[in-house]
Amino acid sequence: MPTQRLLPLSGVVFLVLTILSFVIAGDTPRSDASAEKVAAFYADNYSNGIAASYVLAWAAPFLVLFGTVLGTTFWRSGGDDRAPTFPIILIGGAVISAAGFLAASAFHFAVSEGAKHHYSPQTLHALSALDQDAQVIFPGGLGVLLIGAAGALTRRTGVDRWLGWTSLVLAIGIYVPYGVGFVAFALTGVWIATLSMVLAARRHPEALL
Repeated sequence: MPTQRLLPLSGVVFLVLTILSFVIAGDTPRSDASAEKVAAFYADNYSNGIAASYVLAWAAPFLVLFGTVLGTTFWRSGGDDRAPTFPIILIGGAVISAAGFLAASAFHFAVSEGAKHHYSPQTLHALSALDQDAQVIFPGGLGVLLIGAAGALTRRTGVDRWLGWTSLVLAIGIYVPYGVGFVAFALTGVWIATLSMVLAARRHPEALL
C-alpha cells in the first residue's frame, strides 16, 4: 500500500496511543484526594506515570499529521488555489489540541517525577490537581478541529457529509460541561478513527500531500 494511503491512519495511531496512555496511568487520585494519598499513589506508580506521559506525548504529532492530511485533502479537492477557511481552521485545531496533549503529558510527568524526588505531599497534591483538572485542555483544540472539519465536510456528499454533520454536533457537545463534554470527547475519538479508515480505504483518494 502506498505511503500516502497510510497517512490518514495517523488518526487511528493517535487514538490508540491516547487510550494506551490512560490505561498505563491507571486510576489516578482525583483532585479532592488527600495530599498523603496522592503522594503515596505516585510514589508507588512512578514507572507507570512516566510511561503514560511519554505515550501521551507520542500521540501529539500523529494528531497534527492527521489534521494536516485532512486539511490538505479538503484544500486541494476544492479546486481553488486560494487557502480555504475551514481546512485552515481544521489544521489549526489539530495543532492547538496537540499542544494541549503535550501540556497534559508534562503535568503528569511533573507529578510523577516529584514523587520520585520526594516533593512534599502538599506540592504533589497541587501538581496532581493540575494534572487532573488539565482535562479541560483536551477538548479546546479538538473543538476547533471539529468545526473546521464540519465546514469542509458538510459541503461534500455521501459519507463525508454525514461525518461533517456528526463533527458539528460533537463540536458543540465537547464544550458542554457536566458529563456531556466527556461523552463528546470520547465520541470524537470514534469519529477520528472512522474518518481515518474511510479515507485510507478509498481506491482513489484525493491528493494528500
